[in-house]
Amino acid sequence: MDGKNITGVGRTRLKNGSLCVKFRAAMLSRRLTYCVGFFFLAAGFTACEVGDAQLDNPAWGTCWVADADGGAVMRIAPAGDEIGAANYEMGTPAAVLADPYNDVCWVADGAGRVVLLSNRANVQKTLYGFENPTALGLFPKESSVWVLDAGLKRLTKINSEGAVEREYGDLTAPSALACDPITGDAYVVDGNKIVRVNRKGQLVREFAGFSAPADIAFDANTEKLWICDTGNDRLVKIDRDGTVKLVFADPGFKSPVLIDVDVETGVVYAVDGVQGYIVKVNTDGELLLYDTGEYNPIDIAFNNYSEGSVWVADAEGRRVVKLNADLEYLDHVGGFFDPVALAPMAEPR
Repeated sequence: MDGKNITGVGRTRLKNGSLCVKFRAAMLSRRLTYCVGFFFLAAGFTACEVGDAQLDNPAWGTCWVADADGGAVMRIAPAGDEIGAANYEMGTPAAVLADPYNDVCWVADGAGRVVLLSNRANVQKTLYGFENPTALGLFPKESSVWVLDAGLKRLTKINSEGAVEREYGDLTAPSALACDPITGDAYVVDGNKIVRVNRKGQLVREFAGFSAPADIAFDANTEKLWICDTGNDRLVKIDRDGTVKLVFADPGFKSPVLIDVDVETGVVYAVDGVQGYIVKVNTDGELLLYDTGEYNPIDIAFNNYSEGSVWVADAEGRRVVKLNADLEYLDHVGGFFDPVALAPMAEPR
């Protein structure tokens, strides 16, 4: 299938990092939005929705997308070919978190706030008191959310009502977050180490021996943590005590920067930061396959809905691509400004 564009826009990224917008809308106060084959033009219009068929509750198989430069958060339909809902009132969304138990989406907005969206992308709550929230993690048993604030160098736990429950502030250079869905513990990449904080906001321990780790993901299937040990060109799997259980390294695999786990099988999908390859590794650390598709992944996420799918935020193509579990292309949605984060609505287990 040919991919669909969500907006009639384009941009050119200049060498100094600024943007040259070729075409957006007649005025910034009026958003011209493409939504399932129809155009809606309305002053102050902020939410775009499709028919109820795409918004069944719970909306398994959909994928939330943060478009940083576009100031938008959107939800892609399960087929990966169109937008189901969108909100254009974000500042600079850096991360999204899908809560399949409540069918909502949490947004870490670089504008210094955390926003809760309904499944139709309508704002339900807006929480302030942050500086630069960059990552989110869900503890399903409590419907609580961990928020990593890179600006304040702080980890904050909030409940489903948005009230602050716990805080941990002894961080120096936090950059990535993963949550253990069983215990509620948060794992934070902090410089060259991994910090484990329990659900009460107390430091459990720190794990060293890594070089510039870029990303982490918790595998609830084996109850282990996967780490992109970027500077050492490897993936490392450790248990809750920090004991190394497995290392994946390959001569052709360099500087891993992104990782996610199939919670059903424990299979790992990771991105080579040099070549942009996506690799698939089993629970024993064996390379199953790799994909050299024409992507420049800035985020990757696995969805266990149906037979499973891999979603890729392709920065260079300004699109979100849907692949099957064997990394074969299925479809894509294009026309984003800067898709930086993904959150599939997976079936809760």
